Amino acid sequence: CGDNSAGQLGLGQTVPGSNVPIEVLFQSPVSSVSAGAEHSLATAEDGIYVFGSNGRGQLCVDTGGSDVYVPRSIAIDARVAASFEATSVSSYILYTDGSVNACGGNGHGQLGDGTTEDKFLTTVLTDDLVVRIMGVGPSSKSVFFVGQDDVTYATGLNANGQLGVGDEEDRSVP
Repeated sequence: CGDNSAGQLGLGQTVPGSNVPIEVLFQSPVSSVSAGAEHSLATAEDGIYVFGSNGRGQLCVDTGGSDVYVPRSIAIDARVAASFEATSVSSYILYTDGSVNACGGNGHGQLGDGTTEDKFLTTVLTDDLVVRIMGVGPSSKSVFFVGQDDVTYATGLNANGQLGVGDEEDRSVP
């Protein structure tokens, strides 16, 4: 339930929103969902689905900036994707091999690819780090990764020191 103006509920273009839950139809059972400001990600038995706003590339596919109003499968093998996170205008996919892809808004370096340019899909620069866990920061423009070495790495917005690295400078690489 909520606003569907950009398709973030996956209910099509004719439903502007709802204040009660409405079932979203998928071809197979959904096991997890993550929602950003105006976009959503879902894992089903047959793949990963995206829907909602794609103005910053946060759906990890090039739609020419067009919103996606019904769940659309993306070409990422759900069997190797361990988890995903949607933030305000970005998305992250953690794979079972410990690598991470990111897409969407990158104004503070939150995609972790060494740039501040929005991307449809990029690789988070973790060198040889094998990531076990990832999570989003309180600003939704910061992301944290825990490696197999049990050290926490961070990238993105750091205006208030939220990355915990001893200063207030944004980071574009974890």
